[in-house]
Amino acid sequence: MSEPAQDGDKAQKKPTTKAERRALQEAQRAAKAAKKEAEAAARAKGVQLDKQTKKPQGSGDKKPQKEKPKAEQKETKTKEESNAPKEPPQRENLANIHPAIQQVAAQYKHYTVKGGNARCVSCLTALKQVIQDFTYPPSNERTQLSKPLITHLNQQIAFLVKSRKLSISMGNAIHYVKRKTTTLCEEGCTDENELRKELVKAIDMFIYDRILTAGTRITQHGVNKVEDRDVLLTYGRSTAVELIIKAAHDKNKQFRVIVVDSRPFFEGRAMATRLTELGVKVTYCLLSALSNVLRDVTKVFIGASAVMTTGHVYGRAGTAVVCGMAHTYQKPVLVCCETYKFTDKSWLNSLTNNEEANIQGAMKLSQMDEADNKELLQLAQLDNLSVNNLLYDLTPAEFLSMIISEVGMIPPTSVPVVIREYHLAVN
Repeated sequence: MSEPAQDGDKAQKKPTTKAERRALQEAQRAAKAAKKEAEAAARAKGVQLDKQTKKPQGSGDKKPQKEKPKAEQKETKTKEESNAPKEPPQRENLANIHPAIQQVAAQYKHYTVKGGNARCVSCLTALKQVIQDFTYPPSNERTQLSKPLITHLNQQIAFLVKSRKLSISMGNAIHYVKRKTTTLCEEGCTDENELRKELVKAIDMFIYDRILTAGTRITQHGVNKVEDRDVLLTYGRSTAVELIIKAAHDKNKQFRVIVVDSRPFFEGRAMATRLTELGVKVTYCLLSALSNVLRDVTKVFIGASAVMTTGHVYGRAGTAVVCGMAHTYQKPVLVCCETYKFTDKSWLNSLTNNEEANIQGAMKLSQMDEADNKELLQLAQLDNLSVNNLLYDLTPAEFLSMIISEVGMIPPTSVPVVIREYHLAVN
C-alpha cells in the first residue's frame, strides 16, 4: 500500500526550470512589499486620527518642539529636583540683627575684608555699636545686667558665623568682651550707661594695646633682624611683615624682597605693589617658582593667623610649603604674630578645623580671566566633582626658627609660657 502512495507523490512534484523559480521569488517579494506598504499606510492613518482627537485647543499654529538632548534633560531634571521646595523656606528674622553686624557679615561673605587684624578690628567695632545701641527689657533686674547683653551679643555673633567662620583671633577678642562684661557686673556695676561706657572703653583699649601697639613693637623687634645685602622672602601679604620692611627701608638699609604668591586671592600682588611704591626692590613670583628663588634668600618673614600652644603656625594656605622648603634649604624662618592670636588649642592637622572658601567669592578677588572663571564654575556644577578651596594650613614648629611678638623674640617652644603668663597679666 505504501509504494503506490510514494509513486503518486513523485508524480505530483514536477521538475521546475531556473526561470520559473526566479519568477516565483519575484512574485513573493512583490507580495511582501505590497503588504508592508498597506500596513504603513494604515498605521499613519491611525496616528493622524489620534492627533486630531487629542489636539489641544489653540495649538494649531504651534510648531512641534524639538526633543532636548539627554544631557540637557538630565541637567534640567537635577536642577528641578534641587530647587523643589521639600519644606516651606524659613526666612531669617533680621529685626534683631544690628545693621553694623549685617554690613560686616556681607563684607566677610564677599571677602571684602580679609586678614586677621582687619577682620578682628571690624568685628570689635561692630560689637561696640551693638553695645551702645542695646536697650534692656523692662523686666530686667538690675543685678543681672550681663545676661541680657551677652545673649544679645551671642545672637549677633551667630549671624556673623553664618557668613564666614570666625578666626581664632576674633574668637579670642569676643571672649575678652564677654568676660569683661561678666567681670564688670560681678564688681558691682548696676547702671546700664556705666556698663556701656566701660565696655566701649575696654574694646578701644583692646584694639589699641593688643593690635596697634603690638604691631609697633613687632616692627621694633623685627627691623633689627634685617641687615644690609639681605634677600628677604615673604608669602602673600602680612601687615606685620609689611611694617618691618617699611621700617628697614626708612633706615636706609640696602636689601631686596621676594614676594611669593598663589591662588585664590593673590594677596601678594597688593604686597608687591605697596613695597614698590615705597621704593623697595621687589621680585614677584608664584609658589611654583619657590625652589628657584630660595637659593639667594637669607631670611624668610611670614605672617600668621594663629599660633598653637605646640608652636605650630596656622596661616594662609601655602605657608607650610614655603616654610618646609626654607627649612630644607636651611634658611631661617621668622614668624610675625601678635599675642592675641595665640591659643591654647593644639591641632594635629590642617583639615579638621580648616575653612573652605566660597569659590565664586574667591574668583571675584583673584583677578582671573573670564575664561578661567567660566571653567571653574562649570567644574563646580558637576555632580560627580567636588571643588575644595581651603584657606589655611598648619606649619609644624620644627620648620620655624623664631616667633616675633610684642613680648619679644621667642622660640616656638616658649608659646605655652606666653599664653600662661602674659595672657593672665593682660586679662
